[in-house]
Amino acid sequence: MAQAVIMPKLGQTVEEATIVRWHKAEGDRVGKGDVLFEIETDKAVLEVESFYDGTLLKILVHQEESVPVSSTVAFVGEEGEEVPDVAVPPPAKPAAAPEQKAGPKPAPAARPAGPAARAPVAAPAAAAPRPPAPALPQRVFISPRARAMAREKAINPDVIKGSGPNGRIIVRDVEKYLEDKGYGRVRISASARNMAIREGVDILGVRGSGTSGRIMVSDIERALEERPKKMSRMRQVIAQRLTESFTTTPHFYVTVSVDMTDLMTYR
Repeated sequence: MAQAVIMPKLGQTVEEATIVRWHKAEGDRVGKGDVLFEIETDKAVLEVESFYDGTLLKILVHQEESVPVSSTVAFVGEEGEEVPDVAVPPPAKPAAAPEQKAGPKPAPAARPAGPAARAPVAAPAAAAPRPPAPALPQRVFISPRARAMAREKAINPDVIKGSGPNGRIIVRDVEKYLEDKGYGRVRISASARNMAIREGVDILGVRGSGTSGRIMVSDIERALEERPKKMSRMRQVIAQRLTESFTTTPHFYVTVSVDMTDLMTYR
């Protein structure tokens, strides 16, 4: 019978973990005590060993994927053994903030007797306006020829304003954009241009470090390094804790004024 490999719970506060690297591939022989994979928790990267002897039949959770603890991530058994169908659960969601309970309602005041003592009825309060829904990303319509030209020139066509039907970007718009941005004055090496096309880097946003501002391969590599990257689980927890610390703890700031006139004169 195939044995399930479970995502371990390595800490009281750990609710989910991310598989950083698999040390075994499907079909590899696995011995008891062999390192199967590495996981990243809120605090560290740890190795997970196998509790079974056999063959790694199937991997359910691949590298860079997060699942809740106690989830099945793989199966180990004899070669050719049937693997049961197991659905991989989605990553655990953070617990919602507890709702604030309303305090006890005050007792209604005694109504004065007689029709003359009745207070005027207040108009119902207007409902608070709902916040506007977040705007969906606008779809960019571009002709195949215009897209091919933008790719050949290594530019981002999403910022171009189209003049075609329904705002469609056509070749004329790309040519006008290149002229307005002074594309003809951009100097770039052939290898840097090929890398920019391959990696989808807009060379109009890259500052060259070569002679006369020539864009080199190192400039494209620097632009790739500056792209936003997905944070690790540890970095996510650090950001969450820092945000909670700043928003839930009272802060005060101390300012000291110093007259530096004599010191500056001495200097």
